Amino acid sequence: FLSRCPNKAVVSTQSTGDVFLSCITTYINNDGVVISEIPHIFGHYIRTWFIVDFIAAIPWEFIILISGVHDDSFLHLLKAMAIIRVLRVFRRVHDYMSSGVMSFVFMMFTFTIFAHFIACGWFAIGKLNIPHKDGWLYKFVELSQAPQGVIDDTFESPFSKYDVVKNTFEGGLTGQEVYLASLYFSFTSLTTVGFGNAAPQVHFERVYSIVIMVVGSLMYASIFGYVASIIHRISQQTSELNKRQTELVDFINVHHFPESLSNRMVDFFYNYWFTTKGVVAREIMEGWPKALREDCYLYIHDLLLKRWPVLKEASIGCQRALSERLDRIIQCPGDTIYHAGDCVGEIYFVVRGHIKVMKNDRLIGILTSGDIFGENFWPTRTGRKSKADVQALTYCEFEVLTHKNL
Repeated sequence: FLSRCPNKAVVSTQSTGDVFLSCITTYINNDGVVISEIPHIFGHYIRTWFIVDFIAAIPWEFIILISGVHDDSFLHLLKAMAIIRVLRVFRRVHDYMSSGVMSFVFMMFTFTIFAHFIACGWFAIGKLNIPHKDGWLYKFVELSQAPQGVIDDTFESPFSKYDVVKNTFEGGLTGQEVYLASLYFSFTSLTTVGFGNAAPQVHFERVYSIVIMVVGSLMYASIFGYVASIIHRISQQTSELNKRQTELVDFINVHHFPESLSNRMVDFFYNYWFTTKGVVAREIMEGWPKALREDCYLYIHDLLLKRWPVLKEASIGCQRALSERLDRIIQCPGDTIYHAGDCVGEIYFVVRGHIKVMKNDRLIGILTSGDIFGENFWPTRTGRKSKADVQALTYCEFEVLTHKNL
């Protein structure tokens, strides 16, 4: 079995392993609670998908191989129970729609599975008509084997040695080639192309083709309409970037900024965009409950709250209140944060980057991640002035707390 059907052996092994893993995999009950106790998980699995998974995990191909039975239709029907497992994926379809790429892959997978079942039905109909020497499958295989596509009285049909039960014949197409022809028919029907290479020959085949074209056209329109929206969603961020790029170029052209300042503006724009993807946290969380908002800000500003001793020793209530008042800003290389004599009304905590401190054109220090500059204390009186020039050497990111917000 392993040597003759290696792929099926792998699938059977995977299905068996899936049964054992499902016995210990947590699930969410109707109340939204995650159940992690093994006895409850096993009991829930027994009541739901165990029977289907167990039947699907049995290596029916091996049983068919060693049994030697000729009428193995029932065993093949049991093997088809594995198809029902696909329903478990469709029940959680909303989980796969959050990502544009995953949505695209899922819809293409759905379309292919649908085409597969149509191909199986088309093949089954053709197979039923073989004993009557009629139908699309008979004509298709006969034409494909005739010399130069011509059939005369001297041509011996490949179906003269055809075994209907085992679906094999000598001198004809292989099972894979016939399946490919069936799948070709289903795709041409679903995509409304319909070349007619595997055209229906009898009334029942024509009825089946009509039903497939009607149902397939609706499914084709719905799936590929959704695919178009997915592609639009994927390209939406690029469109937003292009829009803001155009606005920036127009802004520079209208005000005739010098080249050096324009380059700094463009430099900042691209760094800010690729750092934040254009997402503004305050806009996203606007209208959220206060507790949820504070939890999010605590996570965003976690580095500052844990490394700055003043905030590290503060109560959790103080940290939650301050976290919502912290701002995260970005500076590009060469940007001056403070000039000597500027009023200092905030404190900067360096998250990343390097900053130089100059006094009287002399370098007095280099600041990096974890360093703090700005106000040392928070008196009631403001208006202290900077005693040095502070300038970014690299791309820098800061957590900023202003005197007003404090």
